[in-house]
Amino acid sequence: MTKQDLADAILSRISDWPDDALSELFEAMGKIEEGHGIYYELSPEERADIERGLADAEAGRFATDEEVAAVFARFGTRQGKV
Repeated sequence: MTKQDLADAILSRISDWPDDALSELFEAMGKIEEGHGIYYELSPEERADIERGLADAEAGRFATDEEVAAVFARFGTRQGKV
């Protein structure tokens, strides 16, 4: 049985699990994700920064070539050589 077959079999039975078993499952899944860096919860500030960036992009507001060059110069990285 493949890992996917095993996951599918378990997932097909989860709806029959009692609430306390589901709580244990979700807690364990959260710990696994956290331990492996699989899931990252954005802070409100990070979410706002992303939303502001997306709004800027939708409005056509992008950094100029000069602004980009200044960032590369500030961090001592040659443009195009990250």
